[in-house]
Amino acid sequence: MLLIIEIASGHGAGKTVEVQAGELCIVGRSRQADMVVSTDGKISRAHFEVWCTGQDCVVRDCESTHGTFLNDQPITEETLRDGDIVLAGKTTFRVSVLGGPDRSTQDVDNAVRRSRIQTITSAPESFEEPTLRLKVPEPMERSSKRIEPMEPEKVPLYSTIREGPGRLFVLLDAARSERILEILTQSGERFQSLYEGEKGRELALVAPYLLELPDESSLFSQLVEEGWGQSWGIFIRADCAFDELRKHFRHFLLVKLEDGPDVYFRFYDPRVLRTYLPTCTIGETKQFFGPVFSYLMEAEDAGTLLRFEPGGSTDYPEEIPVQYEDR
Repeated sequence: MLLIIEIASGHGAGKTVEVQAGELCIVGRSRQADMVVSTDGKISRAHFEVWCTGQDCVVRDCESTHGTFLNDQPITEETLRDGDIVLAGKTTFRVSVLGGPDRSTQDVDNAVRRSRIQTITSAPESFEEPTLRLKVPEPMERSSKRIEPMEPEKVPLYSTIREGPGRLFVLLDAARSERILEILTQSGERFQSLYEGEKGRELALVAPYLLELPDESSLFSQLVEEGWGQSWGIFIRADCAFDELRKHFRHFLLVKLEDGPDVYFRFYDPRVLRTYLPTCTIGETKQFFGPVFSYLMEAEDAGTLLRFEPGGSTDYPEEIPVQYEDR
């Protein structure tokens, strides 16, 4: 199943994105949104989201200030049909649903250009009760005051990730690139999906995978060279065994929104985690870190490494300018 969202009227008219089965697309004014509508002042930073389960496609209002309307009716969450019109702020979106029971024979591959929407998966059947209540943070407004930056001293990227206590792991989002599973299956290293059961097998191509990286593993440099700056995943230093860490992370696959429903939490996406962690309370931070010493990931600027540690430092996260070494 494929859903196409097109801006039918308003600034950016004609712009399209596509959402395939298992994918989530957030539409809003924030630069972190998957479909950005920055010039409509009536659109919230995260206004509405759409996703496909393989059986149907759904639109949900993200508690926006001015509401989301489906075919002129205000909605909280509704199933989408081919030809539906979604109104957010002053912008109108047209919905096309392809690949459902009434799919035509048109060539979907040529219907729209590829978008930058990232895949999330449907829920495995064995999820436990949510252990986190997730607040959806609003991006901080940038100051208009101009500050002349000093040129920071850069440090080697590879050794900065390698240094530190505990063992090195990485959580990878297979939905980001076909190369991820290809690299993992050829590596000979131990890796395992966070999902289990029949759903885990069905969603193997788009699942989050935990991988341990021994000191002698050549896979480390390959993942950094190909995946750094591409939001492939997050590096982790932890003081525990593989199975214990996997069990810890499985607790956070399903979370409860504050005053809202249970949702699937893509914390293994660095764009999500670097936004979420600074919003945590002391108790939430302790819970999310557990046996983890540090989370390491790229910043929005791939020339900066972010290191999150649960020490309560005022420098949180630590921002480290990095450069690639000669290998």
